[in-house]
Amino acid sequence: MNRRDNPTVTVTEKCRKRTTFGHPWIYDNEIISSDSMSDGSIADVVSEKGKYVGTGFYNSASKIAVRIISRNTNDKFDEDFFRRRVAYAWQYRKSVMPMSDLSAARLIFSLGSLLTALRICFLCRYSLSARICAAI
Repeated sequence: MNRRDNPTVTVTEKCRKRTTFGHPWIYDNEIISSDSMSDGSIADVVSEKGKYVGTGFYNSASKIAVRIISRNTNDKFDEDFFRRRVAYAWQYRKSVMPMSDLSAARLIFSLGSLLTALRICFLCRYSLSARICAAI
Protein backbone atom coordinates (compact mmCIF):
# COMPACT_ATOMS: atom_id res chain seq x y z
CA MET A 1 0.00 0.00 0.00
CA ASN A 2 1.00 3.60 -0.40
CA ARG A 3 1.32 6.37 2.18
CA ARG A 4 -2.39 7.05 2.60
CA ASP A 5 -3.44 3.42 2.28
CA ASN A 6 -5.79 4.34 -0.57
CA PRO A 7 -6.51 1.66 -3.14
CA THR A 8 -4.31 2.00 -6.24
CA VAL A 9 -5.12 2.24 -9.93
CA THR A 10 -2.26 1.60 -12.36
CA VAL A 11 -2.52 3.35 -15.74
CA THR A 12 -0.84 3.20 -19.14
CA GLU A 13 2.11 5.41 -20.04
CA LYS A 14 -0.04 7.32 -22.54
CA CYS A 15 -2.53 8.13 -19.75
CA ARG A 16 0.28 9.14 -17.36
CA LYS A 17 1.63 11.63 -19.90
CA ARG A 18 -1.78 13.19 -20.59
CA THR A 19 -2.62 13.41 -16.89
CA THR A 20 0.77 14.94 -16.10
CA PHE A 21 -0.14 17.80 -18.45
CA GLY A 22 -3.30 18.47 -16.44
CA HIS A 23 -6.02 16.26 -17.88
CA PRO A 24 -8.22 15.26 -14.91
CA TRP A 25 -9.83 12.07 -16.24
CA ILE A 26 -8.67 8.47 -16.30
CA TYR A 27 -10.67 6.44 -18.81
CA ASP A 28 -11.57 2.83 -18.08
CA ASN A 29 -9.59 1.50 -21.07
CA GLU A 30 -6.39 3.16 -19.74
CA ILE A 31 -6.36 1.14 -16.53
CA ILE A 32 -3.86 -1.71 -16.46
CA SER A 33 -4.81 -2.94 -12.99
CA SER A 34 -6.56 -1.77 -9.85
CA ASP A 35 -7.04 -2.83 -6.27
CA SER A 36 -10.47 -3.97 -5.23
CA MET A 37 -12.57 -0.95 -4.23
CA SER A 38 -16.13 0.34 -4.13
CA ASP A 39 -17.46 2.98 -6.48
CA GLY A 40 -16.92 6.38 -4.90
CA SER A 41 -13.65 5.36 -3.24
CA ILE A 42 -10.71 7.72 -3.26
CA ALA A 43 -7.93 5.99 -5.19
CA ASP A 44 -4.31 6.83 -5.91
CA VAL A 45 -3.34 6.65 -9.58
CA VAL A 46 0.16 5.43 -10.42
CA SER A 47 2.13 4.75 -13.60
CA GLU A 48 3.31 1.31 -14.68
CA LYS A 49 6.59 2.15 -12.94
CA GLY A 50 4.79 3.01 -9.70
CA LYS A 51 5.18 6.80 -10.02
CA TYR A 52 2.38 8.80 -8.38
CA VAL A 53 0.10 10.51 -10.93
CA GLY A 54 -2.74 11.80 -8.77
CA THR A 55 -5.66 10.91 -6.54
CA GLY A 56 -9.30 10.84 -7.50
CA PHE A 57 -12.75 9.37 -7.17
CA TYR A 58 -13.18 5.88 -8.66
CA ASN A 59 -16.29 4.72 -10.51
CA SER A 60 -16.34 1.33 -12.26
CA ALA A 61 -19.71 2.09 -13.89
CA SER A 62 -18.38 5.08 -15.88
CA LYS A 63 -16.14 5.39 -18.95
CA ILE A 64 -14.34 8.00 -16.81
CA ALA A 65 -13.14 5.54 -14.19
CA VAL A 66 -11.19 8.06 -12.08
CA ARG A 67 -11.73 11.81 -11.75
CA ILE A 68 -8.53 13.36 -10.41
CA ILE A 69 -9.02 15.80 -7.51
CA SER A 70 -5.38 16.23 -6.51
CA ARG A 71 -1.86 15.76 -7.80
CA ASN A 72 -0.25 16.42 -4.41
CA THR A 73 0.92 13.33 -2.51
CA ASN A 74 0.68 15.29 0.75
CA ASP A 75 -3.05 16.08 0.47
CA LYS A 76 -5.27 14.53 3.09
CA PHE A 77 -8.85 14.10 1.85
CA ASP A 78 -10.75 15.23 4.90
CA GLU A 79 -13.38 17.88 5.54
CA ASP A 80 -10.72 20.62 5.57
CA PHE A 81 -9.55 19.64 2.07
CA PHE A 82 -13.04 20.09 0.63
CA ARG A 83 -13.67 23.29 2.62
CA ARG A 84 -10.49 24.77 1.10
CA ARG A 85 -11.64 23.84 -2.40
CA VAL A 86 -15.08 25.42 -1.88
CA ALA A 87 -13.51 28.55 -0.35
CA TYR A 88 -11.14 28.80 -3.31
CA ALA A 89 -14.07 28.53 -5.74
CA TRP A 90 -16.01 31.23 -3.89
CA GLN A 91 -13.02 33.60 -3.78
CA TYR A 92 -12.41 33.04 -7.48
CA ARG A 93 -16.05 33.77 -8.40
CA LYS A 94 -15.94 36.97 -6.35
CA SER A 95 -12.79 38.05 -8.18
CA VAL A 96 -14.24 37.60 -11.67
CA MET A 97 -17.89 38.58 -11.17
CA PRO A 98 -19.57 41.66 -9.74
CA MET A 99 -21.34 40.99 -6.44
CA SER A 100 -24.68 41.82 -8.09
CA ASP A 101 -24.25 38.81 -10.41
CA LEU A 102 -23.48 36.37 -7.62
CA SER A 103 -27.16 35.90 -6.79
CA ALA A 104 -27.32 33.58 -9.82
CA ALA A 105 -23.95 31.93 -10.35
CA ARG A 106 -22.23 28.59 -10.58
CA LEU A 107 -20.13 28.39 -7.41
CA ILE A 108 -18.54 25.00 -8.07
CA PHE A 109 -17.88 24.23 -11.70
CA SER A 110 -16.24 20.86 -11.58
CA LEU A 111 -12.93 21.21 -13.44
CA GLY A 112 -12.56 24.96 -12.98
CA SER A 113 -13.01 24.66 -9.23
CA LEU A 114 -10.60 21.73 -8.85
CA LEU A 115 -13.51 19.48 -7.82
CA THR A 116 -13.92 17.35 -10.93
CA ALA A 117 -17.00 15.58 -9.65
CA LEU A 118 -19.36 18.33 -8.54
CA ARG A 119 -21.34 21.36 -9.71
CA ILE A 120 -23.18 23.76 -7.41
CA CYS A 121 -25.23 26.70 -8.68
CA PHE A 122 -26.90 29.50 -6.73
CA LEU A 123 -30.15 30.97 -7.98
CA CYS A 124 -31.31 33.79 -5.69
CA ARG A 125 -31.74 32.14 -2.28
CA TYR A 126 -31.60 28.55 -3.54
CA SER A 127 -28.70 26.27 -4.31
CA LEU A 128 -28.82 23.48 -6.82
CA SER A 129 -26.23 20.75 -7.04
CA ALA A 130 -25.39 18.01 -9.50
CA ARG A 131 -23.07 15.21 -8.63
CA ILE A 132 -21.02 13.90 -11.46
CA CYS A 133 -19.57 10.81 -9.82
CA ALA A 134 -20.58 8.14 -7.34
CA ALA A 135 -18.52 9.60 -4.48
CA ILE A 136 -20.44 12.83 -4.06
